[in-house]
Amino acid sequence: MIATALALFLLFQGAAVRPGTVSGQLTANGKPASAIRVSAIRAPAENTRVEDGAQYYFMEPAVSIGLTDNQGRYRLADIPPGRYFVLSGETYYPSTLELERARVVTVTAGGNIENIDFQLLIGLGGKVNGRVT
Repeated sequence: MIATALALFLLFQGAAVRPGTVSGQLTANGKPASAIRVSAIRAPAENTRVEDGAQYYFMEPAVSIGLTDNQGRYRLADIPPGRYFVLSGETYYPSTLELERARVVTVTAGGNIENIDFQLLIGLGGKVNGRVT
């Protein structure tokens, strides 16, 4: 009796959804970009135009965040199945500053998506003009 009840309980609990990973390389000016943050944010549903909700996606929290190594390689882990944009700063995969031109990466349960390589388009660092008082 207890075994039957336990079996029914487990049956109705459903299987846990396994997250996936996304990995690739980030470059800047043709060289590996090291110690740079790369993240994945949710993309709109397939039948939704990006332009209709672009403002929302700028405020969407990252689902996964990674840091590039010395070779510019990154790995985003524990991503629930779904549609995502991969970005670094203001640069979206595949090397565009425009959200409308970003390519959606679809993560499946337990899937490992590799070679999502792109180039950082906004220069690193900056220059300060003026006096400090």
